[in-house]
Amino acid sequence: MLLAKAGILQTARDRVWIFSAFFCGVLLVAGTYHLLIHFLRPGEISFLYFGTYCLLIFGYAANSNSTYWLSRAVVPGWINPATLDELALVCYAVSGAIIYRFYRCLFPSDISRRLQVVSDLRAVVFLLAELALPPVWRSWLIVLLMLAGLLFTAYFLARLSVCVIKRRPGAILLFSGAVLLATASIHDVLVHVDAVEGEYMILHGLFALVLFQSSALALRYAHSFQTVERLSVDLHRNLHALKAEMSRRRELEAEVVRVSEEERRRVSYQIHDGLCQQLTAARLRYSMLSGLSSVKDSPQMVELGRVLSAAAEDAYALSRGMWPVEHDAALTGPTIGELVESARRASGIEINLSQNWPCASCAGENLGVLQRIAQEALANAVRHAGATRIDVSLACKNGATRLEVRDNGAGRPPEVAPAGPGGLGLRIMRHRASAIGAEFSIDDAPGGGTVVRCCAQCHDATGSQGVP
Repeated sequence: MLLAKAGILQTARDRVWIFSAFFCGVLLVAGTYHLLIHFLRPGEISFLYFGTYCLLIFGYAANSNSTYWLSRAVVPGWINPATLDELALVCYAVSGAIIYRFYRCLFPSDISRRLQVVSDLRAVVFLLAELALPPVWRSWLIVLLMLAGLLFTAYFLARLSVCVIKRRPGAILLFSGAVLLATASIHDVLVHVDAVEGEYMILHGLFALVLFQSSALALRYAHSFQTVERLSVDLHRNLHALKAEMSRRRELEAEVVRVSEEERRRVSYQIHDGLCQQLTAARLRYSMLSGLSSVKDSPQMVELGRVLSAAAEDAYALSRGMWPVEHDAALTGPTIGELVESARRASGIEINLSQNWPCASCAGENLGVLQRIAQEALANAVRHAGATRIDVSLACKNGATRLEVRDNGAGRPPEVAPAGPGGLGLRIMRHRASAIGAEFSIDDAPGGGTVVRCCAQCHDATGSQGVP
């Protein structure tokens, strides 16, 4: 029986092979690319499903009789075409379950989860039937597989049309690919049952589906990149705003410290010029009265003199502790030496002071805050540590002013955590250090006791910070 001349048949086969080879190459590249993206970004499950789907369609296209078994042109020809047909049908059946999972991964709220189980069962039932039924039933098994595919394709069209109406990203591209695949599938079913004559169009439908699906994924991926870029810009903007807010907060804290120091100075002057002067006047009146013979040796007058003397000394000590009224008002506060001397007289504890000032720029606004921190640290060591020796050092080195107060007392209480807030005194010291951007720490001293450290950057004549 003469079907056609050899050249005509060979030309038709070569034409099919050329398109099939091109299609298979596209599938290999697309499948490998999307699986590589999933490997680099495991959270992108849609790329895993689509990459797997492309490789399954490649297995179907390379081994199907509709491509004249393209794989036989690459591998040795001893492979049985019937075996290749079975492999192609297995890939086609499994690809239906994968494409359902792909759609549901993209649109989880629009694609049914229950039908996903039915789709998986369809593939499993076909695989079992392929193994159990004799070859004579294979033709009808293929028809059933195609009809099931048509039903699921109709479901995809219905749900994807809803996604298009809801303006889901990439829905219109996926819907277009599903329409073309449905058209090709209907045509092939009619050809397979001899209802119409013609060639199988399934590869053309699958090619259109893969093309539109790749475009939809690329669109979604580009949309994701745009979202990330927009969020990154917003994050940088918020970061700059946060830095500006932190700078304003730091300036406000520094202003609060400055106002607090000004208030201390004002109260110190009021005590010195008010209460201290009144107590001094009372002591003078007492001196005048104590010279009278009638009250000269009275115990009440002796006690009154002692009380007045103690009150006057306490008032002067309080005034000097808050602010050295004897100094010029432009100074930053009591000097570290005065603080140490006052604490030594009041407590009777051995307190040593070490100072090192190689530059004049250290006598700036930070020094006043450091002196207040030293005053609080000395008060804590004297009142609570039970120390017998306290060493205070204040020095400028490498553009930074460093304060250290070390005692040999009982150390920190067990309930105070190393990084915890501590008592009121510790919180005050930390707040003062934070207001000038200084580093503050309090640790257990080697051999017992506590060491308080604070390091602040020096300011030059222009007000900018020095480099440590």
